[in-house]
Amino acid sequence: MFAQSTRTTRYAPLAWAGLAGALLLIASATVAASPCGDWNLTHTPNLGNHQNFLTAVTALSANDAWAVGIWRSNPAGRGPLAVRWNGSAWSLADLPATSHLGSYPETAGVDAAPNGDVWIVGNVTTTYPTYNLPLMLRWRGGAWDYVHTATLRPQTVYPFAARGGLAYAVDVLASDDAWAVGQAVGFGDGGATSVPMALHWDGSSWTDIDVPRVANRHHQLNDVVMISHDDAWAVGDYRNVAGAYRGITYHWNGSGWTM
Repeated sequence: MFAQSTRTTRYAPLAWAGLAGALLLIASATVAASPCGDWNLTHTPNLGNHQNFLTAVTALSANDAWAVGIWRSNPAGRGPLAVRWNGSAWSLADLPATSHLGSYPETAGVDAAPNGDVWIVGNVTTTYPTYNLPLMLRWRGGAWDYVHTATLRPQTVYPFAARGGLAYAVDVLASDDAWAVGQAVGFGDGGATSVPMALHWDGSSWTDIDVPRVANRHHQLNDVVMISHDDAWAVGDYRNVAGAYRGITYHWNGSGWTM
């Protein structure tokens, strides 16, 4: 919250006129130097009659962009939402069937690789003991060629059960180097109910990589950006029992994540 200043400054008439003229010149120069035009509203198609959310966007060129999110209808119905830009309009993009992986698919993050691959991440609802699994979809060469869920490391204590998770964002550096982040179920050791989730793509599979826990209740990663193979940032939040939510950043140095 910003504090509001109560200080009032008075200028002599000539000084005020000079100041106004200087501000006008600065404003004119700023407008003239601006390389951008105005923002224009571009309509997107809606699937749901109640809620339609777009949560992430990526662009390959001025004529090729993707955005993803979710839709919901009343009295029932929900699902993933993906739209694609062709340079003049947004249209619905067909997503692959995921019923063999789980129910109620949701899409949350999207990013494109330099070679044109487009990755979409989210989650599907599953049965006990995972309840949710990260959903990973890849568009390549005009078709969906990778439709899978990611497997997370199991619990660290008996019964060493499988763990579930949700993917919220993805960033792709190359066809064999990407990170997806989100939130996963704790390890069953009482250390935290939820833990930060970071999945790495090496060109053939997604691997659940350890991210240090800093709280005893909640962790969540909401976004990630890659600068290079050994330089990436992830951001999110955490909370201790009965504590407030706090923002957090993690850094990847090529060998591990550190707060």
